[in-house]
Amino acid sequence: MLGVILLKKMNHKLYEILEKLDTSKIFYTLGRYRDDVVTIHVTVPGARYEIEVESGGVVNTSIFKGSEDLIEGMEIVEKIIHENED
Repeated sequence: MLGVILLKKMNHKLYEILEKLDTSKIFYTLGRYRDDVVTIHVTVPGARYEIEVESGGVVNTSIFKGSEDLIEGMEIVEKIIHENED
C-alpha cells in the first residue's frame, strides 16, 4: 500500500508505467544501462518487451515476439555465445 501511495505522489512516466504494470499484475524487472534511462523488461506469453524511459519522460519500446519452444541441450547456448562474443 505504501508503494502505491508513493507512486501517486510521483509525476514521471516511469512511475506511471510501473503503477499500471503493478495494477495489471504484470511481472517486470528493471535495468539501468545508461545514466539517463531506466529499462523495464516485461515478459508475457509469446512476447518480451523492453520499455526504455528516459529522464526527460520520453518512452521507447522494443518488441520481441517469437516461439516459446524449448530447445534442449547446450548447442543453442554455445551458438548464442559464439555469435555474440567480442
